[in-house]
Amino acid sequence: MAKTKKSDSKKKTNSKSKSKVKSGKSSTGKTVAVAVGTAAAAVAVGAAVKKAVSSGKTVYEVKTHDDGWQVVKDGASRASSVHSTKKEAVAEARDLAASQAPSELHIYKQDGELDDSHSYEPDDE
Repeated sequence: MAKTKKSDSKKKTNSKSKSKVKSGKSSTGKTVAVAVGTAAAAVAVGAAVKKAVSSGKTVYEVKTHDDGWQVVKDGASRASSVHSTKKEAVAEARDLAASQAPSELHIYKQDGELDDSHSYEPDDE
């Protein structure tokens, strides 16, 4: 089974722009920060996904869908699966991400804001 590493995140608010910054540790132990809630946040999240992909990691995302919640593999034109609840979608996405380690899972809120993320590393066996 793949090892999972949950982001140790803290939210800060920038008093000038009112944007939220979520920081935590990457799978390599480096401190990372993602702005959330602004146009800049979309660019920052996109950059984080590109970085994960360029490092050879598969990225899965849980996002809203017209019929509930979807699991989407980065770069795919269609959802891997669609679920009536977020809980079901997250469970499926965790299974997929763990089976495809090294990988990352990004879970979004209904408003599109990044809610949580996990990194999955292959077993060291």
